[in-house]
Parts: sequence; C-alpha cells; structure tokens
Amino acid sequence: MTAVAHVLTVQTTFVIEPLVPVWTPSVTAAFSERPVTSPALLTAVWIQMASLTVTSLPEIAPTGNCLYACEPGFYTPTCGAVCRSTCVDRTCDINSGTCAECDKGINAGVMCPTGTCNVGKFGTFCSEDCPGGVQCRNLTCNRYTSTCIGCVVFRWGDICNRTCPNCVNGLCEQSTGFCQLGCVNGYYGDNCNYRCGDRCTACNRVNGTCEVCNVSTFGDTCQRNCSGNCVSDPGQSFITCAKENGDCTSGVCKPGFFSPHCALTCSPTCAERGPDVQVCKIDTGDCLHGCDDGFYNPTCAHPCSNTCRNKRCVNAGNNCVDGCVAEYYNFPTCDTPCNSNCVNSTCDDIGGACSYGCRVGYYGNQCQLTCLLNNTCVNNTCDRTLGYCRECDLPKPGFQCREADYENAAARVDHVMSVSMVTSVPCPAQGVATAQEAHVSDTRRGAKGVSAAVMATTVREHAPTLLVASVIKLSVFAKAHAWTAISGKSVTPVAAIDARAVRSLLERVWFAMSELTELLVNSIAVTSASRCRQRPTCTSSCSSNCKDDVCELQSGNCTNGCNVGWFGRFCDGTCSANCVNRNCLGSADSCLEGCVPEMYGPQCNIPCNSNCSTGVCNITGYCTRGCLPGWYGDMCDRMCNATCTDGRCSRTLGLVPPD
Repeated sequence: MTAVAHVLTVQTTFVIEPLVPVWTPSVTAAFSERPVTSPALLTAVWIQMASLTVTSLPEIAPTGNCLYACEPGFYTPTCGAVCRSTCVDRTCDINSGTCAECDKGINAGVMCPTGTCNVGKFGTFCSEDCPGGVQCRNLTCNRYTSTCIGCVVFRWGDICNRTCPNCVNGLCEQSTGFCQLGCVNGYYGDNCNYRCGDRCTACNRVNGTCEVCNVSTFGDTCQRNCSGNCVSDPGQSFITCAKENGDCTSGVCKPGFFSPHCALTCSPTCAERGPDVQVCKIDTGDCLHGCDDGFYNPTCAHPCSNTCRNKRCVNAGNNCVDGCVAEYYNFPTCDTPCNSNCVNSTCDDIGGACSYGCRVGYYGNQCQLTCLLNNTCVNNTCDRTLGYCRECDLPKPGFQCREADYENAAARVDHVMSVSMVTSVPCPAQGVATAQEAHVSDTRRGAKGVSAAVMATTVREHAPTLLVASVIKLSVFAKAHAWTAISGKSVTPVAAIDARAVRSLLERVWFAMSELTELLVNSIAVTSASRCRQRPTCTSSCSSNCKDDVCELQSGNCTNGCNVGWFGRFCDGTCSANCVNRNCLGSADSCLEGCVPEMYGPQCNIPCNSNCSTGVCNITGYCTRGCLPGWYGDMCDRMCNATCTDGRCSRTLGLVPPD
C-alpha cells in the first residue's frame, strides 16, 4: 500500500473541471511530508479519486515545471527557489514564496507562524491547552513555549503557578515575583515575603526598618505607646502620634494636659470651663481662662497675697482685683495694715478709715489720735471727728459730759464714793454701824496731819478723772452737795465753810484711795448705814439699761450712761440697728462707733450698693470688699463690658485685667 501511494503521489494527474486540481483534506494529507501508512487513509484517497470525473487530458508541454507541488520549503513552478517565508507546515505559495495565511496581516490564521491561537491554546497547530490555564492573563500563552502572556493578580512564573500575596494590588513581575507597587503593610523584601515587626504597620522595603508604627505606638521599633492624653483625629476612634517623638498628630490634648506629646499636666490652679474644655495652651501650658482665686501669672503658678480680698490678683501677687481683706488697706497693693486702734482692726481698703469705729480713747479717720483725758465723755470715749465729748457742746451738757451741771456732777460723786457699792451692801446692825463709824473717825483724825495740798496732789495723780473734774472744780453749791453725799450731813453752801468742806472732801477721797482696804470697806459700810438711816426705803429700781445698774438717787437718771444699744437720761431709747454695736449717743441714729458694714451715711440709714461684694461699704458708700462680678467703680455702680471674661473687669478702670 505504501508503494502504491507513492506511485500515486508522483505519477498520477487528475484534471478536473475547470482544469484545476482539487484536493480534499484527505488527499492533501496523503501528500504531506509524513508517509501515508494508514490503510484507512489510503482507502479514503482511492474513494476520493474514484469520485473524480476526468473530463480531459491536456497535452503536456515539455516545460520542466513541477506537475503537482513543491517540496516543503520551496516554490516557483520548477520548485527551485527556497520559500521566502513559510507556513507552520513549511510550505509557501508556489508563486509568491510566502505563507499565504500570513499575508492576511492581523487576521492571519493558525497556519501562519505568527498567527494567534484561539484562547487557551498553544502549539504549532494551536491544538494544545495552555498549561497555565486560568492563571494566565486572558487565558493566553505563548504559542510555542506555552508560557503565559502575563498572569492574573497575585500570580507569577512561566505558567503563573507561583503567588505574590503581599504585593500592593497583587501586582508582581511575572519572571521574578518582584512586587511592582511595593508591599502591603506589615511586609518587606523584593517579593514582600518578610514580615515587619509586631508593632510595625509599614517598614523599609529593603532592610525592614519600621517606618510606620501600629496605631498608638512610636519609637525606632515602635516599642513605646503614645500618650493616652492625646485626642484622636476627627472621625477616628484611636489616637496616633509621631513615630520620631510621640507628638500627638491631632495637635490636641485631653483637658488638663499640654505639650506636643500631651504628657504634662496643666496647673491645677487654672480656671476650668467644664469637663470637656481645654484649660491651658498645648504649647506653653498657659491657662486659657485665667486662674483660680488666689493665683496669678500665665500658668497660675504663683499665689496672690493673703491681703487680697478673695485672694484674687492679676500680674503680681500684691496687685489685688477685688480689694483688700478687712485688716489691710492701700488698694490695689493692700500692703498696709489697719490701725490697731480700729474696732476689730478693720478698715476700708483705700484710705484705711476704720470700718467699725475706734477703740475707747481714740479718734480720727484711722483712729490714730488719742482722746484727751479731760475732754472725754464719762465712758472715756470722744467724738470720732472732734476728739472730745460731743455732749458737752449741747446747750445743756448731757449727762455723759464731764462738765455737766452740778446735779449730774454730784450724782457722779455720789456714785463714786458710795452708790456703786452701797447699793449692794445691806444696812448693818446698829451696833456694828456705830463701831465702824468710830473706827473711820479715828482714821480720819489721823489723816488731818496731811496737808490739803498733798491730798489734792494725790487726788489729781491717782483719783479717777471723773472725781477730779467733778469735785475739785465744782462750784460751792456742788461741793456742798458732794460733801452731803459723802458725809451724810448737810452743809450750808457758803464761802466761809467752803475751804473746810473741800478739806474734808479731800480727806475723804485721800482716805478712800489709801491701801487700808479694811478701813475702806468700813467706810463704805458706815456710809451705807448713814444712807440707810436717811433713806430707809429704795423702792424704785434704776433702769436695767443703765450702765453698771447705777442711777441718781433723786432723779433716776443713769449716772454712768447707758448700756450699749440704749440712749437717753433713763436709757430707755433704743439705738438704731444700723449703728456698730448698736452704740449711739443722744439719739437713735447718732452712731458713736460708725455704721454697720451694710449701711452708710451720716445717720447710717443708706444701704450699701447691692453690687458691693458681700454687701459691705464704708461710711461714704465705698465698697470696701470690692464688687460683684460684672461691676466696677468706688460704689460698684458701673457695669463691666459684656465682653469681659466672666463679666469681671478692673475695679477702677472697668477694663479687662491683662493675662
């Protein structure tokens, strides 16, 4: 059969209408390079040949041309030239010497060596499946090497059978696996197959040095944690900080903290504005809303002077804002103590005027002057402004005046020598009184050897001023009355006996001042007995408001003045509650020690401005303890500008105190 096929290939010529050889695929195969050895194929050839109709047998001219075809690789009618290009079966067009399929350009079929196989196929005749399969990009591979023409993402290798899972977007070079866009976070190396440190989000591609730390960490190897006082960036639920130094990337700290890394604490004396409001500047720590009371400077680290009211100051410890404490003045420095002669040692904070009046025996705006003893009232006080007893200026001097009329003076002598004690001594038995009188008489006779001048000097030096003023300088009638009060015997008030009366009076006073206590007591008892004989009944009581419960025997006028809170001859008038200590003289609103802190004016009947701190002012209405927030001025009657922080402003200028 092989021989027959060969004979057919070489010698047989079939001429078919229209005189062009027609070859079926089976016949073509029979004349290919490969020997036809299959019986079935030979049978098919014979069947094909048998079905052909021979219409003519042209006359063959002696040209030397090949009758049928050229061997693969040759062309021209004589098959003497090598193909210029061949198809995949090494044949070419007999006339052009090129692969006719390749002449179709981009539409070249599979017979053209440069033609494209169908998707997923490769091989000379594009009959084999690409080994990379679906891992090849677009399912295509090289027609002759079967190498994938590109890989799908995350794949590399000739047939895309290797992975690159850590490449950004899954893009890596097909031949090496090198990640073209770098590594995903947490990996490094050419192929991104090495892990970064545990706390490292992204590291150097070459050496693995950490470049981006995990959330909330920092440091060369991200070994440190960001401060928990950092505030997260907007829209994030976690905090971040700079890798190099831990500075908060948001640039904001939680309230109460500052510094770039929010590790420092704001001064605890910074004023706050709520739990979620920052209290100090993040870069300097300066307080944003001022200081708590008692501190100053930008960071509120220095205490205000204790002499500042409410311990509030600005710029300096002794630059007070609200005024001075009650015991100091010279606002705003408040560095001068009130005069110790001020009642309660308190004064207004500008001029130092005593707020509650003077201690007994002093007068003046600051109670810096001493009352003259001979010019004081019976209770040793004097007018705050005038410096002497104001009752002495009345047309009829009041009973507090030492220079009052003889009846008052006699009553005072009566009190000094007897009443204050006699009223508390019961009448003695008749025998006892007689013995005491005899003893006193003996003592008096012993005193007669002392000159009147000596006794007078002794009285002036040691006796109460009241006695000196009211006895030594009394008129004849007053002396006589005084003698009557002391001795219990009536004396005719004539000049002839005046010297004797004075002598006797001085003897009595000098005697009373002696250190013979026993004799003094006896003297009191004798005088008491005398009084009991003259006035066996004392049924009327002195007013309970009389000072020392003492009053005149005849009139009931309070001899030593009134207890605090009362006024009048019988001390039956109530002093105004607006007077300090309710102490007045002559009238209810004639305050002796000044006004209570909440009132002012000549009669202490004007209330302090309601804007005064604690509602307190001095006698002129000046708010001695500063103003309530939002007000300023001496009387705190001017409103601060609404733009002042907390409504507070300078007491004197109404300006916002500088930071």
